[in-house]
Amino acid sequence: ELIGKDMRLLKSGHHPPDFVKNFWDTLLAGKVWKGRWCNRRKDGQTYWAEAIAAPIRDEDGEIRQFIEIKEEMTSRKKIEDDLKKLSQAVEQSLTSILITDKYGVIEYVNPNFTKMTGYSLDEAIGSTPRILKSGKHDQAFYSHLWDTIISGNQWQGEVCNRKKNGELYWESQSITPLKNDNGDLAGFISVRLDDTRRKIAEEELLLHKNHLERLVEERTRKLIETHKRLEQTQSFAIIMSTHVGLDGKWLKIPQ
Repeated sequence: ELIGKDMRLLKSGHHPPDFVKNFWDTLLAGKVWKGRWCNRRKDGQTYWAEAIAAPIRDEDGEIRQFIEIKEEMTSRKKIEDDLKKLSQAVEQSLTSILITDKYGVIEYVNPNFTKMTGYSLDEAIGSTPRILKSGKHDQAFYSHLWDTIISGNQWQGEVCNRKKNGELYWESQSITPLKNDNGDLAGFISVRLDDTRRKIAEEELLLHKNHLERLVEERTRKLIETHKRLEQTQSFAIIMSTHVGLDGKWLKIPQ
């Protein structure tokens, strides 16, 4: 089915004309071409192949034939495409993403981490998340966090961190352990969302609530004091009325 047929039999339509032209220009110039082809099978399905092609010369040095060796790589290409999509998603994510090794040394941060913290990729790589430590949390807080993730469990919570410029900010964090093919701990991935505005709003609401409670307590105390004074005044009036006659004169109280 293939002998005597044109290579275009496998054409998938995936590659632009410039790609195909470069392939032939390279071979006709007597050079080796390396690249990837997306071809089409007899049943119509496309597949990817890693290829290397080279010209074959005759005794006079003239190019007479070409040889091409291909290795089917559809599965690997799909994995690469999936990884590329994942990488793009991470790079373009509105959340801050940080990846460390199992010792907590930073291996990767996405652009939003830089935007949020002020630390560049070069400044972050090789350091640890302690560069963000604000001092707002005690050692017990961090001990619980590390005990959770090194045991293979996910940790979620709110953390107050410090930017490179010294400004404090709040994050809603999720830290997930990463494992290798053997199931051993390989590192951690931390997804962080800037929660500063909500946290400030909560704190302002709490302050307002506490202020209102103090006002209510103060008002209640004053009302109670006023009520007591009123009761005392009424008791004094009753006593006075028992010592005054109908003619308004004081009565002599028997001893």
